[in-house]
This record gives sequence, C-alpha cells and structure tokens, in this order.
Amino acid sequence: MEKKIFIHGFKDKERLSKVKSLAKDLGLDLYEIKEEDLKKTPGDLLGEDHSLTQAYKGGDVDTEFMLFSDFDRSILQKYILDLRQEGIKVDHKCVVTKYTMSWEIGYIIEHIMEEHEVMEEFKRLKDLVEEGRDKLSVNPDENLKNALDYALSLSELEEVSLKDVKDRYEKLKEAISN
Repeated sequence: MEKKIFIHGFKDKERLSKVKSLAKDLGLDLYEIKEEDLKKTPGDLLGEDHSLTQAYKGGDVDTEFMLFSDFDRSILQKYILDLRQEGIKVDHKCVVTKYTMSWEIGYIIEHIMEEHEVMEEFKRLKDLVEEGRDKLSVNPDENLKNALDYALSLSELEEVSLKDVKDRYEKLKEAISN
C-alpha cells in the first residue's frame, strides 16, 4: 500500500486549500475523490486488486470525509493536529484496513457517517446517565433506576445501532423528567 490521503466533500475552497497545503507541508500525497470514484474501492484507487465485499447503494454522502492509507500513527496524529490548529475539524474520517480495502468508497463514507451519528447520540446518552445518577442519589425512584439500568445495558450488546441508543436515551429522559 502507499501513503495517500483520499478526501471528499470539501466544498469550501479555503478549507480545501488548507487541507491540501498541510498535506503538502508534510510530504503527503492527497487525492480528491470524484463522484465516479464512489463506486471504486480503496484498492482500486491504490492500484491493488481486491474483490468487492461491501457495495455502495448510492445514498447521500454529502459530507467532508478523509480516508488515510498506510500511515503510521505519529504522522496521522501530526496531520490531524495541524488541521485542528488551522480550525479544521473533520468529523468523518478513517483509515484503510484489510476489510475496508475491498469496500466501495461511497459505502465507507456512509458507514462512517452512521458510526459518527451513533457516537454523537451515545455522548448525549452518557451525559443523561450522569444526570440520572445525580437525581437518583438524591431521590431514589424505581422507574429511574430501571431506566438507568436499561441505558447501561447498551454495553452488553454485541452490535449497537442508532435505534438502540435512541431508545435508551428517550426512556431515560422520560424517567428523569417524571
């Protein structure tokens, strides 16, 4: 594999210029993903042969996205830190793995967007759990305790969906407000 940054969705010219400039400063090769590339795999773009395992269905992938290929951790962290120092935060990013090498780029972007949404909802749930614990410590309530237990049962699931997190959030929010 070769060191390469694949980017998609940078519509703001100034942000795009900074992303490119910082990559160039570190000697990193950057490739802008085109619409026709969304049906290709990272392996295709890197000139490697990989059979397709996850197909892109053509959903909405209108977001800023970065895909890093063959980076050691220190260079990757330096680049991301440099971006942040320039005020550029990219929510949707990942590295190429042996699994994602054979996924279509569009599918990878959709997958990362879904994971990000789950993580954001999980952060909201975590804050609500703290609020629920505080309330429970002052005023013992069986309904609130059950809602907290249900929220914490999320850690027992093998695969966590957005619906799993939202269901627990809503039940706990209702219990706290009663």
